Amino acid sequence: MFLVLLTKDFISHHATHKIEYASTVADWPLTHGPFFSPLRLYDPKEYFSTLKEAAESPTTEDFRHAINEMLVGEMYEFIGKLRNVQINGPHTYLPYLIMQFVHYGAMLVGLHNQKPFSTGSMVLPEALELPSRPQGFEHVVKLVMSGDLEEPSKVISACENFWSGLVSWAVEHDYHLNSQRIPF
Repeated sequence: MFLVLLTKDFISHHATHKIEYASTVADWPLTHGPFFSPLRLYDPKEYFSTLKEAAESPTTEDFRHAINEMLVGEMYEFIGKLRNVQINGPHTYLPYLIMQFVHYGAMLVGLHNQKPFSTGSMVLPEALELPSRPQGFEHVVKLVMSGDLEEPSKVISACENFWSGLVSWAVEHDYHLNSQRIPF
């Protein structure tokens, strides 16, 4: 058994770090739900209210920036991998790839709607309830949730349709699918 003494400085540093984290946006829909509905046993200094305020503090531009980064940094990579697997294989990689593609698609929908998900297991069903989803998103989500990922041509076709819908969605909402810097 370990005895840990928490000093006032340690607690203060941890609280500052948590408040800084609460104000970030990158994985906001998945990670920040607890900041909006904490269960308080004891909070005389309103620490949890401060965390909630920090989680509410990102601006629309902060969300827009996170969406642009995810489009370029994640979604472009996934569609490139999908096309590579389509040409070179192995098709055994497709189920994992579509799950990642759909997960990040759900994160984009959550960021766009500035809506946190209740838990990691509810990301996909809750994303389907949000408005303003890319065309093809619902179909790929339902494929993943049903586990119907055995037929490579079906998976590839669904991902390509989602990608086309994602490109149109990005243009419609003035998100950027390009980067000003070379990523290497």
